[in-house]
This record gives sequence, C-alpha cells and structure tokens, in this order.
Amino acid sequence: MIIEEVSKREIVRHFGSYTPEKVIGGCFPSMALLRKEYGVERMEKVLAWLIMETAKSFNEIIPPVIAEDTAADILSAYYYLTLEDCFVCFNELKRITLFGKFTPNTILKSFADYDTKRQSLVDEISFNNHLASKESRAAPESVQAIVKERAQKEREYKKWNSPNKLISEPFKINK
Repeated sequence: MIIEEVSKREIVRHFGSYTPEKVIGGCFPSMALLRKEYGVERMEKVLAWLIMETAKSFNEIIPPVIAEDTAADILSAYYYLTLEDCFVCFNELKRITLFGKFTPNTILKSFADYDTKRQSLVDEISFNNHLASKESRAAPESVQAIVKERAQKEREYKKWNSPNKLISEPFKINK
C-alpha cells in the first residue's frame, strides 16, 4: 500500500461531494504547485494510489509500477489540474460502463474527457461573470453561488494556508 494510516472512507468523505463546479470555484493548489512543494515522486505515488483504488472498483488490479507510470503521464499532461480535479475525474470514471479491461488508456481517456468538460465549464463561468459585471444584466444564481463560494474558500485558504489534505498530515506515504 502506498499510503498508510488513511482509509478509503476518509478520503471519500472528504472528497466525495466535490463536483467540477466546486473544484473550479474552490481555491485549491494545482498539481504543479504541489509537485514543487512536495516533489514529483510523492505526487506520483498519491496519483498511483488513486489509480489502484479506482481499479478495484472494476475488480481489476493494476500493478504499482504501471500505476506510477500512468500517474507520471497524468502529472506531466495535466499538471494544471488539482488533486481534487483528479478525484472528481476518478469518481466519474467509476460510474461509467466499461467494456473490456480497465487499462491506463481508460484512465488517460477519462482525463482527456474530464479536461474538455472542465474547460467548457470554465468558459461558461467566465462568460457569465463577464455578463454579471455589466450593470444591466445579472449572473444566474448558480454562478453567483460559485463566485461567493470561491471567495469564501480563498479567505479560508489564506487564513489557514493549509496544504492539500490528500498529501499532508495525517496521510503518510511510504517511499
């Protein structure tokens, strides 16, 4: 096991209610920043653990070496995403109907689809914020809620300046 002293339930409780909208509206550090702060190897191990746990949902076992290689691919291609984005992507992946085996290609395809979906959502939020800035038009309530939630998250993050929950204490990673 790559991560000790953490149960899958704890992680699901923490990240389970996240949606792409909440992640975009939150103030979470990108994997590039986390990689800079904690190192590439540690980030790859966290992602590898998520990959192996997701594989269990399909009753598959991915060897740690393959999981770490796939994690390296994800980290190099999608460095601008957050770990929260990754968890949402893996959650969405768990809910698809899979034909054939669960492979690294399945994971990478899922990340490409998630990235496209996320970018469309970011564009929509940006456009709605632009419309909201005009005096004659107001943004939809859903966009206003996301903007308020993001502002609150930024204040909380700055107040506590806590690193990402998945890779900080109490989660310990074996080397």
